[in-house]
Amino acid sequence: MFMGKYKVAALATGKEALQYLIVNYKTIAIMLLKLELPIVDGKTLLKAMSSKGMLDKMPVIVLSDTNKTEDAIECYQLGAVDFISKPFVEEIVRRRVENIVELYMSKKVLEQKIDVQTEQIRDQNVKLEYFNEKLVETLSNIVEFRNLESTAHVRNIKNITRIIAECIKENYPIYNLTDEEIDIIVQASALHDIGKICIPDNILLKAGRLSEKEFELIKSHTTKGCEILAQMQDIQDEKYSEASRRICRHHHEKYDGSGYPDGLKGDEIPLSAQIVSIADVYDSLVSKRVYKNAYDVTKAYNMIMDGECGAFSSVILDCLSKSREKLEALYALSGQQ
Repeated sequence: MFMGKYKVAALATGKEALQYLIVNYKTIAIMLLKLELPIVDGKTLLKAMSSKGMLDKMPVIVLSDTNKTEDAIECYQLGAVDFISKPFVEEIVRRRVENIVELYMSKKVLEQKIDVQTEQIRDQNVKLEYFNEKLVETLSNIVEFRNLESTAHVRNIKNITRIIAECIKENYPIYNLTDEEIDIIVQASALHDIGKICIPDNILLKAGRLSEKEFELIKSHTTKGCEILAQMQDIQDEKYSEASRRICRHHHEKYDGSGYPDGLKGDEIPLSAQIVSIADVYDSLVSKRVYKNAYDVTKAYNMIMDGECGAFSSVILDCLSKSREKLEALYALSGQQ
């Protein structure tokens, strides 16, 4: 199918494939894995590949003779990037292979650039804050690219976060928010959805209603994002790293304890995450998404204040109310409303 463009290694069994991969996985652009393999099946092979760190270097597309949703979800959870069931249409498979290879090649180039920039910054003793800003910008743009959103989303989140945080500083001195802390929260807010990199496209971009299992996968972007950020903490300023991880993990918690992933309640939820949560909800309501049209700013404001979007603290709602004109002006100036 792909002989004209790729050098192909065809292996008959999962055992043969694993032996071949142990030696060659770093040089493989992509793997097409048959789910129904003799002796060692596709799921078992995926688990073995994951345990050896192969899936971090090489994307895997699973091919299945059946169209079982539970098989697809399990394969995604094991680390596959795509799942294709019969009938196998050559053009569709080819396009998926090319798109994924291109995405992974771009990812490798980006990683190489980040590595080079990090080394240069360390060698030249350049301020880490500058690097943080560029790194956050790059990573947040990757998320928006995968989520089919414009760069306006991260910009809006940062602007709303700053407006709400400054309102808290002015009206609720008990929180002792400083200008430096606000800058850190605003910068860190850009990475609130970094974990969506780990969510399969067919779920992340689904226009219809998500199944219970699919929603569980969507919810995992909070913990997966936190894991990604934890791996970056050695190259990030400690304060930015901590703020990013708190926001990423807890921006879907709700004040009444009904949120996820930890069901935190009240002020167990970090203030930074509460601020970014209201910013994320507001922007999601007033912006068009693959699964919905945009609400006007008045409708969005009323939905939040009436509790239709989950529970927020009285402080957060009060600051939303006090900041209403600024927020509506923000969207009017950008032409989004």
